[in-house]
Amino acid sequence: MDQKANSDDLTRAELRIRSRRESELAEIGPLPVVSRPIGHVIVAALTPRAIKSRGKVNPQRFFPGFCQRLAERGYATHFAFTGDELLTLSAQPNPSIIHLYNEENIIPDDAEVARAEARARCVFNNLPTGRIIGKKAPTNRRLTERGILMPSMTPSPGAPVFSNAAASTSKPAWVLSGDGALDDERYNTEFIDTTITVDGKDYLTTLRLMAVGRQIVLPYLGIREKDMRRPSVHGVSTPRDAALYNRVFDELYVKREPELRDLAGRLHEAIGAGFYHHDLLIESGTGRILVCEVGYKFDPYAFSEHMAPISDQVPSLAPLYDGTFARRSADATIAEIEAS
Repeated sequence: MDQKANSDDLTRAELRIRSRRESELAEIGPLPVVSRPIGHVIVAALTPRAIKSRGKVNPQRFFPGFCQRLAERGYATHFAFTGDELLTLSAQPNPSIIHLYNEENIIPDDAEVARAEARARCVFNNLPTGRIIGKKAPTNRRLTERGILMPSMTPSPGAPVFSNAAASTSKPAWVLSGDGALDDERYNTEFIDTTITVDGKDYLTTLRLMAVGRQIVLPYLGIREKDMRRPSVHGVSTPRDAALYNRVFDELYVKREPELRDLAGRLHEAIGAGFYHHDLLIESGTGRILVCEVGYKFDPYAFSEHMAPISDQVPSLAPLYDGTFARRSADATIAEIEAS
């Protein structure tokens, strides 16, 4: 009786995995065939709805171009949905693994993962780093210890305090005077003023670096009219004003590009190979560049949809619309693999 029940449970589990595999791979379409691959890239989608992971990737936009570019360069792409599949696929010559999961929710812990990773030439989005960057305070401690400048978690007495959720990039945040008691359950740091003035109007800003390994594959901005009641700045808060965007982009990114590329390299050394968004604050007046948050992300599809109406007027965003972004990401992936 117990054997039959176990068999039925196994069958149901297998059916669920098969159904998820079919559903999620349907989002991508057929994978390109590589006759004599020089390497194998395995996307480990081990958690529920990994390929459809909210906020991480739009599979229809990203993976076809990404996998095609890998194939053009001699690398075959595979998708693993269980630890057993990952272990089997990792037995192929010259394997590398890209973990796809939401570090703020479920992090895979299958026993087979470690065995597969031991075979891999390169592992992207590693699980120990995911456990750190899923929450803001541990991220701050880890990066600060490794010489990366971040807002201080011990603000000066009386100084303004930026109070944010302990995890997640989309929860409400506010600025406090610094004189009252702070909620220890929140992530409280010194407030970094990122004001930039354009045509007499003040804006709060943020700069996001989409990076694969040590390479920046796309930089883009978040801009919001200055309002201290709404101090958080996101890409989708950016006005659809091409002249404003281009001017601020030149000020915050183009003029600092060498320093920013060096920072992306130092972040890579601190937390390992990955598909990242690095959110930066550039302080008004001093020009200090501070890392605000770090997270795993494959493509900024919400931002690209938001900015689509003016995309033809913003040259720096062209890779999001002409297919270049996914191909750049593949090239950066190969560069990281071959440097390993």
